Amino acid sequence: MDMTELNKKINLFFQNFKKNVTFITNFVIGRLKNFKNITLTEQISYPTIAVGLVLLLVSIILFIV
Repeated sequence: MDMTELNKKINLFFQNFKKNVTFITNFVIGRLKNFKNITLTEQISYPTIAVGLVLLLVSIILFIV
């Protein structure tokens, strides 16, 4: 595998990753715009997932430091 082929694969990976992140972000933002209208379970789960991701990020940073 030469460098141009590797570069193409890396670019393709990041394009797909960006597309997936954009899709997920738009989905969550769309759901949170109607926060009052979603079910109580969803109202609890979205902040819980967000706190979990923040804690995961903090723990990774503290582990590295």
